[in-house]
Amino acid sequence: MCEFISWTVKDNKVYFLTDKDVKAKGWAFVDSVGHSAITKFYGITGKNREVPSSFPPKAILKEFQAGHMNQLEKAWEKKLTITGRTVTITKADGSWEKTEYDKAGLQTKHEDSTGHWQKKEYNKAGLQTKYEDSTGYWQKAKYNKAGLQTKYEDSTGYWGKTEYNKAGLKTKYENSTGD
Repeated sequence: MCEFISWTVKDNKVYFLTDKDVKAKGWAFVDSVGHSAITKFYGITGKNREVPSSFPPKAILKEFQAGHMNQLEKAWEKKLTITGRTVTITKADGSWEKTEYDKAGLQTKHEDSTGHWQKKEYNKAGLQTKYEDSTGYWQKAKYNKAGLQTKYEDSTGYWGKTEYNKAGLKTKYENSTGD
């Protein structure tokens, strides 16, 4: 099952379902949490997004905060709390996960009730440049002006370097394994 809240983006328009939409079709709420229900309702396909991997757009936040998605949330069997740019998901057993987002809606920090955490950083183009987590694993990446990755390294000792021509085609690649 997809996560609540789910939405689909097509042609820069956000498609999602509210309780009213589900009731109008006579659908069961438990079967209406996710992208397949959105596709069925609107007859569209696009780029699928969901919490916690992405922060919900303003239109969805407005409907959620107005209580227009309460029955969908109840069918999901978890509690969703949105405070500022932080989303907390609490399961029936009391376990939880909390995700923080930057202004672009990208995850910057994620942690859960087991003590696991991860942090991410991005460049101005929204490309991930740094990752680290509670296990000690980390990775770093650099990109050229075209958004193509030019350098990569991680805590395992692996590294890679890539060069491109003006057309964006790879001209040279080397890495720590000699591939």
